[in-house]
Amino acid sequence: MLLRKRHRDILKRSPDDVDLTKFMDVSGAGLAGDCTVAVYFHTSQTVAVARPGDARWTVVRRGTYLSQAMSFASRFYCATTNAVKVVELGGGDGGGAANYRPPRLARVAKLTEPLSRMRIDTVHLVDNDGELVLLDRRRNATRDTKCTR
Repeated sequence: MLLRKRHRDILKRSPDDVDLTKFMDVSGAGLAGDCTVAVYFHTSQTVAVARPGDARWTVVRRGTYLSQAMSFASRFYCATTNAVKVVELGGGDGGGAANYRPPRLARVAKLTEPLSRMRIDTVHLVDNDGELVLLDRRRNATRDTKCTR
């Protein structure tokens, strides 16, 4: 699943000579389940998951700006401008393709104030002794918001 040099070279030789590797800037990666890896590609604003043996990544969400993404307690959490979300893997109840649910981002906490997207401000999801905490640091002020399930 990791891009080896020859794969990067193939991506660079697209028909229009566009370097597709620039869209694969990973800014968050971790576990989204017992054996599922989740990745947030910052440039293309894409969350994708894959399991060992998968032929390709499954896109969970595309086009959503995330200020932070990380794994916590074997789940993959993301901070949007107004909520903390988690990757839910979906699946099914064994009833076949008709009952399949694709993976999705589900809201686990709504923020009381929107997060800033200014570069001088920072947002971090942090494991604080087994509790997931969102730190939103703004210039000239600091606000800590705890997120619980």
